[in-house]
Amino acid sequence: MSATVLVSGKLFRDPQSKTSGSGKVYCTATIKVGQGDDAQWWRLVTFSDSAIEELLALRDGDGIAASGSFKAEVYEGREGMRVSLSILADRVISAKRQKRERDKERLAEQRQGPIDSVGAQRPFDDEVPL
Repeated sequence: MSATVLVSGKLFRDPQSKTSGSGKVYCTATIKVGQGDDAQWWRLVTFSDSAIEELLALRDGDGIAASGSFKAEVYEGREGMRVSLSILADRVISAKRQKRERDKERLAEQRQGPIDSVGAQRPFDDEVPL
């Protein structure tokens, strides 16, 4: 039995791309949720091409949200019993992606003028005598 979760937080370290023994590319990352002693640490693994692409565009400290299958394992740590949290992510979303898309739209608008909601270029509405 597995549960699906949505985890959001900040990346701890840069994501890493790896290759399995069978030649399949995957990506790993660590997500920190919360602050201080209340922080939770999630190990993220994904085999999804779109999630890998999104993850590899991010860096340590970037905001991230991921959804996928949840797994918890109990182990003996230095301070007693501990829980390891992991997610096999099928989707990854970053705040940086939305910023990149907004920046791309602004740059396009600067190059060709304002764009209306259906994608057609609007004429400039200033009255400059020619």
